[in-house]
Amino acid sequence: MGNISHIFVVVPFYNEELTLAATIQSLGFGKGFPTVKHKTLILVNNNSTDSGERIVTELCKDSIAESVFLFQQSEQGIVASRKAGNEHARNIVVKSRINQESILIIQADADTIYSTGYLDAMRLKAEEVGANVMIEAETGYPASFSEKGKVFLHTCEDIDQECEVYFSDYPDDLIIDDKAVAYRMQDYFSWGGHRVIHNENGDEILAETTRLFIAAKLKGASRAKTSGASVIHSVRDILTDPSLVFATAGFPRERQWVQNFRLLDYQFHLNGKGMDYLMDQRRLHLLAIFCVLPAHFIHIIGGEQILNPVSQFALINLPTRTKIEIHGRAELIFEDVFNLLSEHGQSLLHLIFNNRRFCGKLTDEPEKDF
Repeated sequence: MGNISHIFVVVPFYNEELTLAATIQSLGFGKGFPTVKHKTLILVNNNSTDSGERIVTELCKDSIAESVFLFQQSEQGIVASRKAGNEHARNIVVKSRINQESILIIQADADTIYSTGYLDAMRLKAEEVGANVMIEAETGYPASFSEKGKVFLHTCEDIDQECEVYFSDYPDDLIIDDKAVAYRMQDYFSWGGHRVIHNENGDEILAETTRLFIAAKLKGASRAKTSGASVIHSVRDILTDPSLVFATAGFPRERQWVQNFRLLDYQFHLNGKGMDYLMDQRRLHLLAIFCVLPAHFIHIIGGEQILNPVSQFALINLPTRTKIEIHGRAELIFEDVFNLLSEHGQSLLHLIFNNRRFCGKLTDEPEKDF
């Protein structure tokens, strides 16, 4: 359904000297990896102050001509860096006069390990499903974290299972893992590409690939997962700030929200201060991104859905949007959903508790307007 003639792997990095080499090698580039033709690695240095660039230069010095490119990105931020990397790839393709529809862009993170044959597996899936489809790899945690992070992972699973009865009503969710996707170059630019945007407080809005997918869905795109490619999550964020990762279910909240959350100084510990509050925040974030978000989107585009108590409550309290209004502005949907949490979070918790589809414990914490 459309052969892929060339693969571009785009890897932004910022002070990733401890993990960058392993990431590059897992993707099949660098010393000891006979890079073949038709695969190009684009590295985007986003103002690193460590030895990352030196590591890249040393690791890839023996690569075949034009298989590895290193670019500088002065505008700080992961979204700007991904955007710049994809634009560099297009510039290379335009000069080579290659059809952009036959080009596959693979997004990667500089602290992540990719499975053997990852690029080819993503290419095969892209060729199988054709254009206007976002390809996703499987994701998982490193085996070493299964024991070290046992309490964290089990607690996450317990809360997730409690909430699953609500977001299982929306199997076609909108959340995309930025580091585990690929798409055709022509599709990426047709969808509008990554957009660097800020909210009214000046905070950058992240979840860039989820926003891209929402824009793609408005143009009839779909997603397809391949079991032939897998990604090993970095656990750095969990080790650095387990409370935040737990409470947000890993969703990247805006800077001001994170600052306010950290002022609470609640620690992830089963008997720790504020643990009930952290658990309720995870419940709310799970419901927000896997139930309220898709319900809001389906309602906006005029699709059919069977409402559960959470989505019904949400649609009553969410602002009315139109397809035209969110075209090119997917961030509006996120703003709506998280404003709902700020204004009606405690009501949502009471709703799911009283509905008996949920057996979680409510906290006595007052509602916090983050």
